Amino acid sequence: MNTRKLHEMADSYAKAEIVYTALDLKLFDLLAKKELTINELATRARANKESLQRFCTWLVRLGLLRRKGSKLSNTNFVERYLTRTSKENRIRWILSSRYFKKHLWPQLTQAVKEGMDQWNTPKRDMWEKFYANEESRELKELVEVFAPLARDVGRQLAKKYKFKKGSTIVDVGGGRGDLISQIVTKNSTMNGIVTDLKPTIYTVKGFHKNVQYVVADFRKEDLPHADYMILAWILHDWDEQTIATILQNCHKNLSSDGRLLIAETLPHSKQFDYWDIMDGHMLVATKAKSERCKNT
Repeated sequence: MNTRKLHEMADSYAKAEIVYTALDLKLFDLLAKKELTINELATRARANKESLQRFCTWLVRLGLLRRKGSKLSNTNFVERYLTRTSKENRIRWILSSRYFKKHLWPQLTQAVKEGMDQWNTPKRDMWEKFYANEESRELKELVEVFAPLARDVGRQLAKKYKFKKGSTIVDVGGGRGDLISQIVTKNSTMNGIVTDLKPTIYTVKGFHKNVQYVVADFRKEDLPHADYMILAWILHDWDEQTIATILQNCHKNLSSDGRLLIAETLPHSKQFDYWDIMDGHMLVATKAKSERCKNT
């Protein structure tokens, strides 16, 4: 490691702010499936031309925009994941990270000292904040944040896993049902059920016509009987005792030859990667012990 690397680490927030700003200005949407000059883009974005010129140079150097002569355009990656017209866009997920960056990560020092989440509500965890009521704006945003990620996992499971015909599958804490909808769409004889807390079911019920929605707190109430159960990004949010309760609940309500499928982020190398960032999210935002790896 050299000092330049150290300086880049200290200033890495700048890359996040560049992406947030591009989304705020709707630059990727303005360039969706078209090329524009900097004058045209500045006019449509209502931005200062000279400042925008510098800003777009950063986006080009980050590999998010292309420049061909005087024209700017999105890369294929941006068209797929950072334009609002794309069904695969990750915009809400990215903007949700801004909340963590602004409100929770600045409390990292305190979290390390105390070993506690930093919501400043000792008797109320993160999930109680989101599930306060059916009309919670935060809850509606949370459901939409996870939807594209859930679709990806569902699509991969539907493609790679051989499910039994006529079986029942339950997505535990499955939100809007995007994951399980992908599976039952590919396996039309299956019965797909999403369980979640009452505020979530009230918000999302009926979103997918091929999914049943059932109110159940996986920490306290029996889950629907099933041949398959899915826990996707659930276990990493909880402490060891709660995880044991969740797993016991799943086991009790699975058929004798049932299967429990678990989706979690795992580290890809010994170097700092996205797994470590998610581990930081858990440290500042939840009571979980840590992000899991294959041996924990």
